Amino acid sequence: MHVGGRQYGERKRLYTLPGRSKTGLWEGSGGVNRGKLAVVAMIVLAIVLAAFALWWNIISGRRTLEFWGKDAAARIIDDSARVELLWLEMADGDGDEKHLKLGLRTYAVTAEADVTSARGLIHARHALVEDASFDWVADSTKGGADYTLLVRFRDQAGATTVAFDFERGIIAHVEGGRRQKAAAKIMEGWQEFASRHRPASRIESPPGR
Repeated sequence: MHVGGRQYGERKRLYTLPGRSKTGLWEGSGGVNRGKLAVVAMIVLAIVLAAFALWWNIISGRRTLEFWGKDAAARIIDDSARVELLWLEMADGDGDEKHLKLGLRTYAVTAEADVTSARGLIHARHALVEDASFDWVADSTKGGADYTLLVRFRDQAGATTVAFDFERGIIAHVEGGRRQKAAAKIMEGWQEFASRHRPASRIESPPGR
């Protein structure tokens, strides 16, 4: 019986599975596998969210990409581009370096500000490349426009100039010669942003003009 008991003990050891505790709960490799599955699930979720964000950015800016053009749209949202605000008023003539012409109208630049590092600029500039910021149904080709603000984005390759007519709710791409009716939200946002950064002093024309 002693021999048999030894044999029985050997069988018991033989059939006891590794990783099983005295309490009957699984230990060891099971916990590792669950941890690996959790990591894989997190990676898959991150990939799905990134793909969705890319898809959303593409479909939410398709019309604005056509409006601005690829290079201009890229410059508008480029954090390294210099951004300037220019406030305008109607002018009687041209010839002054502080005068510029938009369409058939001549404007005087009454104030300027560099807002490249200004707070709130990131959201303001990204709003310009979102389709929801514009009314694509409205016909913006009829009638005139009185622009009171220019936003100029500059980099080493060139410049993109955006003109705002806040009274009529129109945004124009100066270099592209296009304009479009804009949503009230983006017009209010840019008007408020510009008002916070307008210099106290006004640019005056040189003496004798």
